[in-house]
Amino acid sequence: MHQLLNYIRSTSLKNRIFFGLSIFCPIAFISKYIFSDNPTLIFCTAILAIIPLAAFSTEATESVAQYCGNFFGGFLNSGLGNIAELIFTIVALRKGLINVVKASILGAVTSNVCVGVGLALFFGGLRFKEQTFGEKLAGINAASLTCLTIVILCPSALKISLGSHVMSTTIMRRFSYVSAIILFVLGIVNIIFAWKTHSYLYTADIKRKTITKRRQQAALSMMALDQTPSPLNTPPAPTNNKLTKIYLLIKDISTLILTTILIVCLCQFIVDSLEGAIEKLHISSSFTAAIILPLVSSIIEFVTCISCALKNKIELTIAVTQNSTSQILCFIAPITLAASNLIFYTKSNGEANILLDFDFKSFDLISTIFSVAICNSVLNGNSNWMQGIQLLLAYGTIATGFFYMPF
Repeated sequence: MHQLLNYIRSTSLKNRIFFGLSIFCPIAFISKYIFSDNPTLIFCTAILAIIPLAAFSTEATESVAQYCGNFFGGFLNSGLGNIAELIFTIVALRKGLINVVKASILGAVTSNVCVGVGLALFFGGLRFKEQTFGEKLAGINAASLTCLTIVILCPSALKISLGSHVMSTTIMRRFSYVSAIILFVLGIVNIIFAWKTHSYLYTADIKRKTITKRRQQAALSMMALDQTPSPLNTPPAPTNNKLTKIYLLIKDISTLILTTILIVCLCQFIVDSLEGAIEKLHISSSFTAAIILPLVSSIIEFVTCISCALKNKIELTIAVTQNSTSQILCFIAPITLAASNLIFYTKSNGEANILLDFDFKSFDLISTIFSVAICNSVLNGNSNWMQGIQLLLAYGTIATGFFYMPF
């Protein structure tokens, strides 16, 4: 405990703030199991508790990216963040909130491409006049994101074109299954492309940095504290740089796993208290599903994007946002569609459950298309704070539209 207090005193002001906010983590658990009749308290404390946990996972993600590359680091970070999104959708499906699930899927896409990229470009632009990244890689990511958006929105576009009286529910459901299969295949193809055939595109601009002397000393001291007197547990020599790297990698991955488990639990608290909090706060379900839930579940990506942009690691920022969006479209959406056929519920009036499909509302469809289009337009190899403002203001306009939706 004394060593932990000394570490907190010696760390930066930002980390002290995050350590202070971490007190909300036990408060959220206490609120859940002791003050369970106050959903607003549970909802607010769980959201505040997620913020420091997301910050702790940020440094670990950057460290993993040093060993494995920006694509893998971004894939790992976005994958851990999307676990919360998957929990949201599965719990909402169990409660029969089909429209909430649909809005949250597209809302997560909109928040990633507008808020995630917008925050990174804005804060990075304030610190650096201009940030550059691979133009070829940006074009590949833009084309991939556009293709995935077309696939998931095509069923809704066809229904709008033909009319609901021509396109039956059965046809919509079948078309949605075809789109889900194509999305999943595209996700596998993207992984093969980035990890196997064209991995050099994702590592060409990465400057491999060795572990600094201060980080080595901190790792070795932590290893010495963790050792117990045992003939089978002998501390390694301080000069063994390989063992130091292995220890740091294990430590960072363990941090990511632990914070993800806690975040998943907190997301469960948020979903359970959501309906009661909405009723007391007088917020529509559309605004909650499309704006609030995606913002909360994507806090990990947002914190990572800002931190990396401030360190001029714009490639990792793009990797986090692009991988998160791709995972939502390629894996979260198809898995949720398949899960709707396995999760059965009964409505309050006794009617049978409605299976999930890709029949989105018109405003959801339009907002997704516009957000992807403006994101692709600014990712042209150079970035500045003005582009970040444009993305954030565009998202603010979309959020305002959802706020005024009465349902």
